[in-house]
Amino acid sequence: MIVRAATPDDCGAIATLHADSWRTTYRHILAHDYLEHHVAEDRHDLWAARFGKYDQSKHHIAVATSDAQDQPGGISGFVCVLLDEEPDYGALLDNLHVAPNRHRQGIGRHLMAGAAHWIARMQPEWAMHLWVYEANAKSVLFYRSFGGQQVDHRVIVTPAGNRATVLRFEWRDPLALARVLDASMEQRSA
Repeated sequence: MIVRAATPDDCGAIATLHADSWRTTYRHILAHDYLEHHVAEDRHDLWAARFGKYDQSKHHIAVATSDAQDQPGGISGFVCVLLDEEPDYGALLDNLHVAPNRHRQGIGRHLMAGAAHWIARMQPEWAMHLWVYEANAKSVLFYRSFGGQQVDHRVIVTPAGNRATVLRFEWRDPLALARVLDASMEQRSA
């Protein structure tokens, strides 16, 4: 596996993986009709717009690639950090998705560690935060297991039009998080 900076050429593969991840992970959170008929176009539009305004000083988009032929564009995961989205809270980890058939292989850890290192370089005094659906128990557990502190919650209208509770997790020191993730990956490979 290689983690590298994403390019506009990755837009379609990222959008496809994003939609596939939502179809699998959010089945019990987002409306069935949305997941079956609208999520692919919605995620494509989001990523086309995001790459259209991509600024390397404010945005970090990275992909994990592999030789696997069953992954769209060879991408097995991606991460996106936005410094200009919710700066009052710090850096926003807006997306962290791994292909459903590649879960529990350390890909999410690699991507999250790279994002935390990037934040520490770009905004050393900033915290990192993210929003996660409360009903997404596996992700909530993952973030808690790496020291994420739940600091807020709210009910939102989802892209599918239904309401759901989201939790905001925060890491006050992204560099410390990166070190924990790096150590975790070293233990896994030992």
